Amino acid sequence: MSLNEKFGRGGGSNIRKVNINDAPDIGMLQKLLSDLSTSTTGSQCDVSWQSENNVYTLSLIHSRQTARAGWKLYRGKGLQPSLLWAHATNDVGTIQNLVAEALKQVKPTQSQITLKQVKKPTQTQTSLPPAVPQIKPTQSQTSLPPALPKMRPTQTQTSLPTARSPEPIRQERRAININSNLSGKLRELFIGTQEDMIAGTRSSPPPATRTQSLNKPVIKFIDLTPGRDILQHLFMGELGIFSYPTFLFFLEREYYEALENNSPITLIIFQATSTGSTGNDPLSPPVLQELAKRIKHTQRKTDILAQYEGNKFAVLLPDTTISGAKSFIQRVEKALLKTELAPGLSSSSMKFTFGLATLGEHCKTLQAFLFLAEKALERAQQHGKNLVCDEDILSAESFDEDEYLSKSIDLTKTRELVSQLISAGIFTYPAFLAFLEHEYYRSARKERDLLIVILKVRVDEETFDEASNMLPAPAFYEVIRRIGTMLTKRDIFAHYGHSNFVIMRSNTSTTQMQNFAKRLIQSVMDEEWLTPECPVTSLRMRTEICIARAHPTAVNLFCFVPVK
Repeated sequence: MSLNEKFGRGGGSNIRKVNINDAPDIGMLQKLLSDLSTSTTGSQCDVSWQSENNVYTLSLIHSRQTARAGWKLYRGKGLQPSLLWAHATNDVGTIQNLVAEALKQVKPTQSQITLKQVKKPTQTQTSLPPAVPQIKPTQSQTSLPPALPKMRPTQTQTSLPTARSPEPIRQERRAININSNLSGKLRELFIGTQEDMIAGTRSSPPPATRTQSLNKPVIKFIDLTPGRDILQHLFMGELGIFSYPTFLFFLEREYYEALENNSPITLIIFQATSTGSTGNDPLSPPVLQELAKRIKHTQRKTDILAQYEGNKFAVLLPDTTISGAKSFIQRVEKALLKTELAPGLSSSSMKFTFGLATLGEHCKTLQAFLFLAEKALERAQQHGKNLVCDEDILSAESFDEDEYLSKSIDLTKTRELVSQLISAGIFTYPAFLAFLEHEYYRSARKERDLLIVILKVRVDEETFDEASNMLPAPAFYEVIRRIGTMLTKRDIFAHYGHSNFVIMRSNTSTTQMQNFAKRLIQSVMDEEWLTPECPVTSLRMRTEICIARAHPTAVNLFCFVPVK
């Protein structure tokens, strides 16, 4: 079985193959991981080398969905190489150690055994095992650790892997520590200030950092912290999950996404109670928090878990059929009943009731979609069932079609929420970051790139990288209005620094995005005047299309990779 077949890829897939003379060092491993994580064409690389008459192949696969690297080391060539180990990590130091250990464990050939038997050991070798020489360091070597002697190997030592310097390891650990908690001077050193990144004056890390040479395709590092602050302070409810107004906001977006792309979507509304002395008793807030925590560990990154009215919960499952939703419910029940949610609250005293609705011909409106899920839960509670689906509601004789068609949703609180994310009629930059991560994982699950277009507008001079020659306020608002006529309900249109805009559009190809960028400029330039004081001939516009990617090691960073 070939390596391509092992990974489920055909001969026409985009796999990089590299042949080297010796085992890859830590610098090469980091370079491979960085290049592959920002690549716009492929997601697998095979590195081969020969050692001790054996051919080794290190295969690297980078997952866009998890932003995590998968490594596999094979020995041998031909149709059936032997798999030595498989490991998933972004720590290249660990991978280098695993490769070195695998090379040490290779059994010597018959000619090597004969050579060791015939050759008389030297004075320094008589008391040591042949495979692990320990030589007393000279005066010039006293500053080195005993395990890493600096000397030319003898004939019997040539089968050992070359000792690696500890300095790259310390650099890698330092990089990981920086990535795990970027703050203060370290944040300034690694990604610069937020204003520099947005304005474009710092498009890559400072020259002193090792990251610059390893991330050449990346034009910008995007710090997600402002967006996550928005999620935490505006979107989240008391239980640490999305609030009801936030749920309605995402429900509308996902509903129209499913309609436009003819993709399945399922809504689950459920309630958990305890069968106490008074019947079905509501759960206390600490228990509800533990319940929400367990469901969060069960759901996908793109699923929407939210508090619903009362003590109810809602889960929105994009790209999920009714059978997939039922499987999800089984996983949720298993997670909730695995151990007690609280002391004295056994699994036998818990009761879970689910109402389920799917998008189909019977759901003509968003209101109907939500109404069917509510009615399914109500019917399950009335009949003592664990789960009721919308098809059971539609087939029931008691179904009131007038009530079904007249259902409305109060969006007052949702509009109040959205108003805090809007400035000059479009989303703020932190709001854009709040949506970026969610949309990225949606695209990654479908094995598609998430594309964005950055639009910069100046007056008279092309000073795009400086906060100068910006549009006057009336012209600025008119540009926003004209761009807005080109957008769909799913597009995210936001500020991106001074007189700059960013538009995020999912489920689109590079060619489609390039055409869209041309139409954006045309929509602004269609009329002769923006305002009586600002003719369109005075405008200078530039568009840049990028692919959004999660940073391979830093959990708080995203990368914008330019489309060539």
